[in-house]
Amino acid sequence: MKQKALLASAVGMVLSSIYGCAPNPVPFDPSLFQRNARIGAQTLTTRPMAEMPTTMDTTYVPQKGGRAATQPTTQPTSGPALSESPILRLSLQEVVHRAVNNNMEIRIAGYDPAIDSNRVIEAEAAFDPTFFVTPGYEWKNVQLPGQLIGGPNAVTTGFEQRQETYSFASGIRQQMETGGTGELRYETSRSYNSPTNTVFNPYYTNNLVAEIKQPLLKNFGVEVNRARITVARNDQRISMLEFRKKLEETLYNVEDTYWRLVLAEADVKISEDLLSRTIETAELLARRGTQDITRVQTSQANSAVQSRRALLIRARAHVRDLSGQIKRLMNDPELPVASNVVVLPASSPIKSPIHFNPADQVNQALEHRFELGQQLLRIDSASLVTRVAKNNLLPTLNANSAVTVNGSEANWTSTNTDQFEFSHIGYKLGLQLEIPIGNRQARAVYQRTLLQRQQQVDTYRNLIEQVSLEVDTALRNVQTSWDETIANRQAVLANADALDSIVLREKDGNEPLTYSFVQLKLDTQARLADAARNEAQSISTYCTAIAALERSKGTLLRYDNVMMDEDRLGVIVRSKIAENIPQPILPGLDPNKGQ
Repeated sequence: MKQKALLASAVGMVLSSIYGCAPNPVPFDPSLFQRNARIGAQTLTTRPMAEMPTTMDTTYVPQKGGRAATQPTTQPTSGPALSESPILRLSLQEVVHRAVNNNMEIRIAGYDPAIDSNRVIEAEAAFDPTFFVTPGYEWKNVQLPGQLIGGPNAVTTGFEQRQETYSFASGIRQQMETGGTGELRYETSRSYNSPTNTVFNPYYTNNLVAEIKQPLLKNFGVEVNRARITVARNDQRISMLEFRKKLEETLYNVEDTYWRLVLAEADVKISEDLLSRTIETAELLARRGTQDITRVQTSQANSAVQSRRALLIRARAHVRDLSGQIKRLMNDPELPVASNVVVLPASSPIKSPIHFNPADQVNQALEHRFELGQQLLRIDSASLVTRVAKNNLLPTLNANSAVTVNGSEANWTSTNTDQFEFSHIGYKLGLQLEIPIGNRQARAVYQRTLLQRQQQVDTYRNLIEQVSLEVDTALRNVQTSWDETIANRQAVLANADALDSIVLREKDGNEPLTYSFVQLKLDTQARLADAARNEAQSISTYCTAIAALERSKGTLLRYDNVMMDEDRLGVIVRSKIAENIPQPILPGLDPNKGQ
């Protein structure tokens, strides 16, 4: 028992030295991941909700003497002001930096290249040598018909033969890249026969065998036998480009959300200004008293005040919604989504024209788009599979060869001495030929691979057209957004001038505040606010259109100063905030160098 324990311990030490200790997965603790969200949620508060009104409540009721009236009404609300919550202003580059480092969707997608890189190792492992050990025991009890030896006084042999054999073999087997198999093994056995029919009993037999099996036609060649490795490597590079796709999509969502947040904050300012102007008009009507103001003008102004207050409530809530989306995209543990911190933009939008050369943009897209790189890798894999299928059309012709050094004596030491005198050497050579009649399966497989390869080629051609269209559309959106910005800016100036002229007429004191005049003023205020919103919308669209153009070219990472590095356990992504020099992403897969 002690010897068996020592043997088991030795085997365990050998296996441990070869394979190492397999690490256990990291324990999963859901409460640990929920901690930040639970702590952040404790800072959230809700506002009291008023009852539905049944009468009109307003502080802007005209009275005799021109004094502003004060009615006992509930305090009007325009929603929680942004300043009521902690505010954190971040530039676009800071948001990109935090998203690149913390975004969970990017991190999840980064596992796929690492998973596929292990599939490459799995395919390469087919050519790793294998050490094998085959101990054995055999007992035979054979019934024989007997044998007569000699003449008239013949001797009869036994009618039963018993044989006991202990055997042991070990060696190394290697699958070769040419398609063959090489094996070097050492065999030893101890045999005992009863009754004795050999000079030595028991006796030992040792064999040292070197054997090679090599296909000469079908399945021959390095390219054919390494096809799985090559395809796995192409799949790993495709997975890396797929990760780049997720990274570009996330960065585009960051930019789009950021510029929509810029627009939303501008909308709050516009709504606040509009409400302030409308309240000034309502107060003016109240101060004028009842001398030339009727209930119609009063209700007219009060309606405008409440409608524009509702717009401000929605605008402020929209800013908070977009702030939450920004925090969700950043996934920064210091800024939980469920917290009262409001993220606001610190970067100003682009307000100058940027000229792009259409031909240059298309050329860059054809060099940098990840879909084209992926499709080139798929075509390469399909071409390799086609060549393997063509090889399988050949007949099977295998060559077998072996060299054996033999020895046999009464004890194991003498047997080894006899064996390594190399006086008992055997050779074996052979061929095996198989020709399938008709060979229909191999021909069908080859035809299928040809069609699949052509399908990938046509897909590449289709992608070129698709990429060209996307670039053309993105360029047109940039130009359209800028032209729209110019037109909206002119509309803002025109409406501001119209409102100034109305205010001047009002200040002269000779203009009666009739229903038509009050409505004209309120409408002009609304048109000015709408024109300002349209201008802010077109500026935001212009900034987003530039990012969309960079994405359509496949250069958004360079545009945002982001680089990618391969790592054994995934993909490392870094944001280079302080640098404007583009960095390579992957050797041979740099979107800035083309595929």
